[in-house]
Amino acid sequence: MVGAKANANGEDPGTERTPSDGAGGSTGKDGGKGPTSGDDDPGTNGLGSVTLRNGTTQLLGVTTGSTPMAVYLFSGAQSLSLEAVPVGGGSPTVIAMDLTGEEDYGISGGAVWWYTAINASGIGTVNFWTKANGAKTAVASGSIDGFFWASEDGSRVAFSVAGSAKTTNVAVTGSDAPSATAVLQGNYSLDFPTSECFPDVGFVGTTLFAAFCSVQTVGSPNSTAARIVSVDGAGAVRRLDAANNANNTIALSATKPLWYANTTGTKVFVIGAGAGQGRILDVATAPATGAVTALETGVVDGYLLDDGTAIYATGTAVKRGNGTGPAKTLTTTIVKSFLTRTPTGDRLIFRSLDPAGNNGLVDLRTITTSSENQSTQDLVSTASVTLSGLDGNGTHVFYVSDVVEDANGLLSGVLKALPMTGGTEIILAKGSPGGVPIPGTNSIIAAGDAALDTDGNVLVSVAHVNVNTTLSLPIAKEVIPNAWGFSGKRFIYTRAGSNPGIYAVDIP
Repeated sequence: MVGAKANANGEDPGTERTPSDGAGGSTGKDGGKGPTSGDDDPGTNGLGSVTLRNGTTQLLGVTTGSTPMAVYLFSGAQSLSLEAVPVGGGSPTVIAMDLTGEEDYGISGGAVWWYTAINASGIGTVNFWTKANGAKTAVASGSIDGFFWASEDGSRVAFSVAGSAKTTNVAVTGSDAPSATAVLQGNYSLDFPTSECFPDVGFVGTTLFAAFCSVQTVGSPNSTAARIVSVDGAGAVRRLDAANNANNTIALSATKPLWYANTTGTKVFVIGAGAGQGRILDVATAPATGAVTALETGVVDGYLLDDGTAIYATGTAVKRGNGTGPAKTLTTTIVKSFLTRTPTGDRLIFRSLDPAGNNGLVDLRTITTSSENQSTQDLVSTASVTLSGLDGNGTHVFYVSDVVEDANGLLSGVLKALPMTGGTEIILAKGSPGGVPIPGTNSIIAAGDAALDTDGNVLVSVAHVNVNTTLSLPIAKEVIPNAWGFSGKRFIYTRAGSNPGIYAVDIP
């Protein structure tokens, strides 16, 4: 979503509204009085919202798993705490209290992490919380800030241990009784000698996948390619690329993931270094020779369908293949980068042009991933829009055109929808910095009225807009951009101004 120019770290200034006050410590006890069921957001004049937490707050996100929690910072009169509340309402749980505001916080899967005692090199002490197992404090010192990953159910976590400016070991452990013992170390330490060699780590189910540079192999101080390993739920480490290929395995990228797994984590797609060979790795049998399915060279982007078939681009074509017989050519056109796809991967949005201007405006083109020799559907033929995403049914694409910048550096334009098969643009909102598609629906949360408050923070109004009717139902004003999230079709957001707090609204 556009709305304000990014700062030097690429962050939206509207997300930097952090309550302050307080000093050190943590707990896992239940918090104070929760919301009264049915309490309305006083700013509502359309869809009715309910209060999850009153007061000066900022939503950090929503955990995944069977009991999703809205996680936020709460600023009291003289204190700052990290808290969580059920997305359906209830009593808040205080995760960590008496914070100083110098900590760092985040959410990964089913876990909440926070780092304390962070030094000038970005090394600190990792702490985390899960709904099932509560707060685990001072789990490891010497941990790189933010190098924390968790499975969707929160049962498995991984984090940096023995970290430094250019390398770190990684502990991979259960969240119930976490161990700081390094599982990835030595030749499997995550090295990042250059900014291009940044590790790509995450869980699929309870298996951790990590693609990273390794400069520790004798005779191979390599910062131009990466290797990939997995750590299963039992803690077994498996190298997935060919062991005799040193670490010249995966092409590095500053703009796209280094690996793509299917939802079961049984197959992984990577692009090889050097000639850019597209490969499908069989996780159970890798790195045996037969575990690698080589597709072709010159691959610039790709991903996996759940059946293990790769959809990939060579720069002049998009193809579909699994190593059984020749790959099928879906379309022949210039492909610079894949932008997004439907949840099932059956339709793809990509760009054929370089981004334009300071705001990185793009063109939008689409194909299905099932039919051969298609003509590309040119949705937006010039690099002139910002992409907001696809609707939950995969029938429409949302984007902002006519982007302009005001005197405060805030960006806005015309939020539109367009059928994937082409046709007439549908204007959803004018003066909009963008929107957030609502999962499982053909609707979007549209932002508007971007302005600065007296402290220089960006605030917007939000409304629910249905692409079929274009009916706009206001939700609230004075909303903090990006301090929001979804749990199913429940939209959870943060308000500032005269009625601050965390609110939730069910989208029809």
